[in-house]
Amino acid sequence: MKTRRFGLVILLAGSLLAALGLLLNPNRNAYASEQLDAVDHRQSDYLSASDASRLTELHSTASISFTPAYTTYLPLISRPFVPAGIYGRITYQGAPVTNTQVELWRCDYNGTNWICSSLNVLTTTTDLDGRYQFTSAPSLQADQKYRVKFMEDAPGYLSWWDSFSINIYTAGQTIAGGSFDVADITLLAPADGITATLPLHFQWVPRPATPSDSYQVGLVNYDTFEYWYSPLVGYANSYTLTNPPPGFNPGVKYMWGIWAVAPDGGSGLSRQGRAFTVGSGSVR
Repeated sequence: MKTRRFGLVILLAGSLLAALGLLLNPNRNAYASEQLDAVDHRQSDYLSASDASRLTELHSTASISFTPAYTTYLPLISRPFVPAGIYGRITYQGAPVTNTQVELWRCDYNGTNWICSSLNVLTTTTDLDGRYQFTSAPSLQADQKYRVKFMEDAPGYLSWWDSFSINIYTAGQTIAGGSFDVADITLLAPADGITATLPLHFQWVPRPATPSDSYQVGLVNYDTFEYWYSPLVGYANSYTLTNPPPGFNPGVKYMWGIWAVAPDGGSGLSRQGRAFTVGSGSVR
């Protein structure tokens, strides 16, 4: 829930910056990188002394011609994906998301809250089928957990996706980190910047490639950053707010967005957020 709250706050902050004509570009250089070193194996062929003399004789020959009797075509062989470490697959409207960075965040419990620091992040890149693997993740200690995170600063994508929590992991173990789709959720109503009264009807376009989604409306207070979530409504396209959340008073300004929640517990936030102000007479 701490991450979900942070998501709504970032959505709010991003919209405020956009209103000022600024660009929000996270400094991804602060993230730790997983280095995958490839070893280049080269093989050299050597001639014996007798072979070298025959080669000299061939060079002194006036003319040599060679016509192959047939042409050989070798089949294209692809290497099957073998899961290793913490693995999964990322799609966009069902198609693989290739050559894109994925992050593995380690979160630590301090006795009160879970702290997910960018200093404890491994990165990798998806392959041609959208698959990722973190093969060098250290073992988790007590009061630690992993989450796979995807972020793409581009139209048409969710703000980000957070996988379910991995609470137990031993280095070298093979375990699923979550497979998910990162297509955005299109918001329909209410329009941005309105003054709203209850009941307030929220509408969006469900993601067609992921009918297993369950949707949820999220609100965050502009002034206090207090947050509120609707109940999960299943694979639906609307929710009606009839009773005011805590702090829902006349003059209060809110930002709202839509969460998509997968059956395995992973969740993603719509890229767009919209604002509304609570009008007088809307509180019951």
